[in-house]
Amino acid sequence: MDDTPLTPPPIVSELDPQLYHTNFPTTSKTYGRGTSFIDCLNNDKFAPYRAQNPYYPFADQEEWELGSFLLRSGMSMHKVDEFLRLKLIKGAGITFHTAKDLRGRIEMLPSVPEWKFKKISLTGHATKEPMLLFYRDTLECIEYLFGNPVFANRIDFCPVRLYRDMERMVRVYTEWMTGNAAWDMQEMLPDGATLLGVILSSDKTNISVMTGDRTAHPVLLSLANIHADVRVKSSNRAFLLVALLPCPKFITKDRAVRGVLENRVIHLCLDIITHPLKLAARVGRMMSDPCGYTSTTLAQLMVVATTYHPLDLPVYIPAAKAIRLNGVHLPFWRDWFLKTPPGVPPRTLIADPSRFLTPEPLHHWHKQFWDHDMKWSIRAVGADEIDFRFSTLQPIVGFKHFRDGVSTLKQVTGRTHRDLERYIIGIIAGKAPPSFVIAIRALMDFRYLAQSRLLDDNSLSQLTASLDLFHKHKQMILDIGARVGKGNKRLSHFQIPKLELMHGVVPSVVESGAVIQWSADRTEHAHITEIKVPGRSGNNQDHNPQICRWLDRSEKHQNFSLALQLHVPDTDRTGTLNDEEASEEADDADYPNDPSLAVPPPDLFSEALQLAANISPSTPLPLRTFATESTAFHLNRRPDLGPLTVEEAAIKFQIPDLQSAIADYIRRARDLQSTPFKIGQRQLSRANAELPFTHLQVWYSTRVQVRSTDSTDSSIPIKVCAEPPSPGWPFGRYDTVLLPDGSAPGRGLLGFDLTQIRLIFHPVWLLNTFLAYAERFDVIPQPAHLGSATRARCPDPVTGMYVVKRASRSNGARMGGVVPLSQTRIAAPLIPKYGPQADPKLTSRNSLEFSTEFFLNHFFDKELYYFMNDL
Repeated sequence: MDDTPLTPPPIVSELDPQLYHTNFPTTSKTYGRGTSFIDCLNNDKFAPYRAQNPYYPFADQEEWELGSFLLRSGMSMHKVDEFLRLKLIKGAGITFHTAKDLRGRIEMLPSVPEWKFKKISLTGHATKEPMLLFYRDTLECIEYLFGNPVFANRIDFCPVRLYRDMERMVRVYTEWMTGNAAWDMQEMLPDGATLLGVILSSDKTNISVMTGDRTAHPVLLSLANIHADVRVKSSNRAFLLVALLPCPKFITKDRAVRGVLENRVIHLCLDIITHPLKLAARVGRMMSDPCGYTSTTLAQLMVVATTYHPLDLPVYIPAAKAIRLNGVHLPFWRDWFLKTPPGVPPRTLIADPSRFLTPEPLHHWHKQFWDHDMKWSIRAVGADEIDFRFSTLQPIVGFKHFRDGVSTLKQVTGRTHRDLERYIIGIIAGKAPPSFVIAIRALMDFRYLAQSRLLDDNSLSQLTASLDLFHKHKQMILDIGARVGKGNKRLSHFQIPKLELMHGVVPSVVESGAVIQWSADRTEHAHITEIKVPGRSGNNQDHNPQICRWLDRSEKHQNFSLALQLHVPDTDRTGTLNDEEASEEADDADYPNDPSLAVPPPDLFSEALQLAANISPSTPLPLRTFATESTAFHLNRRPDLGPLTVEEAAIKFQIPDLQSAIADYIRRARDLQSTPFKIGQRQLSRANAELPFTHLQVWYSTRVQVRSTDSTDSSIPIKVCAEPPSPGWPFGRYDTVLLPDGSAPGRGLLGFDLTQIRLIFHPVWLLNTFLAYAERFDVIPQPAHLGSATRARCPDPVTGMYVVKRASRSNGARMGGVVPLSQTRIAAPLIPKYGPQADPKLTSRNSLEFSTEFFLNHFFDKELYYFMNDL
């Protein structure tokens, strides 16, 4: 083998190529060619047969596709047998005749990391059933992930420091390898070593549905080196199930003792599971050196253990809890060291929970919002009032509308938490005291800022400032009695662990990169694909071994399918077992913006490029999918109305000046007087101005997608409606967007107008573009800060949102105009400014027509929030 070191290419930020890089000086190295993914598959005993037939043990491609389909279908073995007994199938010459035979073929495919089991026990503590640990060699699993071609060019090999400026004054944090922890650990490794970060996730989940008491305790493993946007996608299978921990039922009746014993079982099992990783970290391995951390917690454990015997639980448990320990005397991370260069003591680097237990957005932020912020808001505003306000919000297609209110919601999921966060600030404004609203808004700003995948030193300062602002105004929450405990007893403190954990976000970002990459959304979703689907496909007995066998077949099938794609170019991608089941939403991680869902959102930018490059005589013009540099659009192939005359459209959509507005647009487009076209300019044409066409085609909606500001992926397309009055919508259904006003863009609304799209149309003429009639809103000047007498075109100091009203001309008519639809920058929904008491006449169908002032709700989604804050 050639031992010449080969330096991998340096890490490059895909989120922002303008960042400045400082790579670790002694970068990781490769030493000649190793064993590739295909090589591993070709080393099993059936490789000679696959040299003749790449689909072996299946007869050919058609038989493989049928077998793959049946395995992924979710059909029971009995149903598969029935299918294979059909005369049509028998006549097809299929070489497998039963479901058992089919499973046997899958078992012959190249192997994956094998499952093992081990019986464990705690001396002196009996359980109702034996405790069995099912697990795999974690080092083999790391090698399996590290060598997977799916992650080629999407994995980092060496630490890097990113900066905004050439002077390297403003540090940027994204992936794990951009944080201080990876850099510090790499400094302790021998030159040329590659640092691999191990991600472990564990949480109990239910297997049975409404029957029995069947639970599983999975442990999932992934690599922190894999890029976060790749790791969180369910279809990439970046998380492997490496263990199923026992769920013991101890005979003792003491609840505290049971809890400590269960924790000790978890750490005992994790000690067994992570042993190969610890060994590799100490002595090194040609493949990798998994990570470890420095600890101070072990010193506390040693003090307790030397004073009280760990097996004397009645004495040991109170002593441990007194210093906030959970009673586990042998934590699994106690002996996880790194291999160090000569001269560096090997036991000076040990795992530190304060570093490897990173903040977790799903539970620490969004669940915290529901448990506390939302409950405080309901008490501050009143259940009936807050329910009514939520019910009057105009629905946005694809997003949850709370028509029945929120105060009585039950079984609230992660998606609902996020949907409530979109609106809560505008909902409580005017009714709750200003200091209360500021405190809630400060925490909301923190959540939105902290979810970014790209944070810099300025962002971290904003996070700190948000928490400081909350603490400055939090007393009002107590003063109005919004914080209560059991029995609705008023509390006079903020002893909330999840609130305290927010203060650890900034240090965690500096140590381990952006926190959003550690969210449990993906692992929560994995409970379906890795546990529930396999668990429910068996006979409801002995779930753990059946899950292991099911996953073994699934991974063999997946690997073989991937190998065929690489080896046989025309092989279709057949996916993995039960892709249909995998599209279900996880218990908590079920919101439409979740990148871990099995079906990703469409990329309208790519579709627009493909469509423009393949125009044929049958392609309808204008192109129904098109894009600008920042925004992509998609309209239905067929118009919803048309052709109809301009006058008919004006009457149906209640736009009196439609004809003159179109004429003004044509004049300015011809004379190139305005680019971009601005709404609110002086009217040039008469109401009956002559047009070069007489008819229009009309669309009721368009989907708008913007480039994600903090991800390489596109955002979720948002449907912008422009529907005329109808029985269901007496005043029509019109959504609001931002359009450029021709000035230089900047923070907030600088450079943009807020408008309501009233009509989307295409003239039946030579004009090769979609047009929109939009009505403008004006910003109402606000105090520069709370209590200030000076007003300016700035956000409301309490809510942080712009307050707007409809713009009107000198004659009182609404100010509208025609612009190219392509000028739309981003969807920007409104919330009525309710004041101290919401108008009882408001409904979700008329709130944008009857209200006089509105909040521009930049909390509607992260893309709008980052856009408005120039992040």
